[in-house]
Amino acid sequence: MPFESKPDAAFKICMQKTCTQLHRNQLFKCPALSLYSLLEKRLRLEDIPRWKLFRDYRACSPDATDAEVRTFIATGPIPQCGLCPSRRIPFHHPDPTLVGADS
Repeated sequence: MPFESKPDAAFKICMQKTCTQLHRNQLFKCPALSLYSLLEKRLRLEDIPRWKLFRDYRACSPDATDAEVRTFIATGPIPQCGLCPSRRIPFHHPDPTLVGADS
C-alpha cells in the first residue's frame, strides 16, 4: 500500500525528484509514477481506493507545448509525492562480495 505522507515532506527527502522518466512517449515526474500502470495491472490495484492518487496522475504528453514542458519539469512537490515516505527508511543488505566466502 502507498504511504500517507505530506507531499512537501516526502519531496524534501526524495532521492528521485530529479529522475524524470520517459515511458510510453510520455514524461513522468518519477519512476514510481511511470511504472504504476504496469503494477496496477499485475496486482489488480484498480479498485483499491488508496491507489486512486496514482491513477489520477497525468503525465506530460508528447504534444505538450514548450511552456507546458517547462512547467512540468519545474521541480516541486505534487500531491502524488504524499504516496511515498516522508522519512528515509534504511535498507540494509548483505555484502555481495562476502556471499559464499569462507569465514
